[in-house]
Amino acid sequence: IIKERDDVANILPLWQSYEHWIINIGLLKTKNISLQHEKINLEDDLNVAEFWMNYLSEKASFDLLNYSIENLGTLYFSSIGDINDLFVRLEQYWVRRHNHEKNREGSCTPEDYYWDTLIWAIFTLTLFYIPTEQLNDILKPEPVCDWLNIERQDIWSETLQLSVYQGFLKCCLTTLVRTNYLMYPNVKLIQIFLILYNTTLSYDSPTLTNNMIVQCIQTAKMFNLTNFKLYTTDDTAIGISKQIFSKIWYKLCLIDYLQTSPAKCIECHTEIPSLFQFASVYAASGANVYQNNDSFEMICWKVISIDRDLERTSDSTQRPLLKTIDAAKRELEILNGLTKKEKKMKEVSANSSFETFILKLLINSVRWKIEKMYLIYYQTANSLEMLIYYTRTIIRLLVENINNHHLIFN
Repeated sequence: IIKERDDVANILPLWQSYEHWIINIGLLKTKNISLQHEKINLEDDLNVAEFWMNYLSEKASFDLLNYSIENLGTLYFSSIGDINDLFVRLEQYWVRRHNHEKNREGSCTPEDYYWDTLIWAIFTLTLFYIPTEQLNDILKPEPVCDWLNIERQDIWSETLQLSVYQGFLKCCLTTLVRTNYLMYPNVKLIQIFLILYNTTLSYDSPTLTNNMIVQCIQTAKMFNLTNFKLYTTDDTAIGISKQIFSKIWYKLCLIDYLQTSPAKCIECHTEIPSLFQFASVYAASGANVYQNNDSFEMICWKVISIDRDLERTSDSTQRPLLKTIDAAKRELEILNGLTKKEKKMKEVSANSSFETFILKLLINSVRWKIEKMYLIYYQTANSLEMLIYYTRTIIRLLVENINNHHLIFN
């Protein structure tokens, strides 16, 4: 029982520290791995991958790709240059598969394996999100039941869908190993990782995720993806490439920040300075570290960068400056205005609605965190009421998705 106001001032900061070290770091970003008990059999992995490749028919693969483009594009369009190219690459994939069935010769170059992996990353993403009702129209569950040696069922359950998703993920990662990506680096490695991060990869395998981030950073530097400043001498092709590079880089930095933990010592998100530093120092010098127009990926990063500036106080014994919290609040208001502007400029579709939901969720979540800091460190008069308000706002966003038949967003 807290009796004195001084007790509140001493105890509430423990909440902030507990959330950071126990919930965030301890439960989500660390995982013990037994090197003595884990068994590795590459032949078994290849056999498992071969089963899932044989299970997925050509028609089903195009149906999955169509569904993902129509409903999940927000999660990976920024990682892909030309979306139409995916259909061409999927056709080429099936040519290689048919040749493999006839001549027992499959993909033979790292480039082929990279494309195979990228396509399977999209399949894996789709299997993770697609509702069982739509899945019933695309895939048959009976072969999976036989493979898992369980009782046959003629419609999909969420448990069985999860098993297929895990099988697809294993198939995708096995194919990635076959690219020999350490010897043959390729930008597609970053694209594959950005797609798979939208699944449970980071929670199931935090060490693998951290290692892939490091490799992606190295690859991005190698191919100069961080140099996307537009010049008047750039032709149309170079301009489009730089726009893609910027989206890939901002998304990689966003993920790099989200994975920050004592187990990951190599970072790239720190190369982009704080929005507060940008406003005070970089703007005064005329420099622009955010060199492209505001895109969905850049706005997401800007919101997350404010979260980053606030989180730096979570493991600190010092109370954050009030002007820092106030500055974060002002920047969020500006970004909220940009979000509304972006929404008006886009046609209403499943993907644009998904983008709007993600931006609202991010902005309100960071706003919630700001009110929590007001409450913890300064006990301002209306901080508790505002904390409750933003809690209800976030819940309302989730309920609206259900009412608007967008449960997949949740």
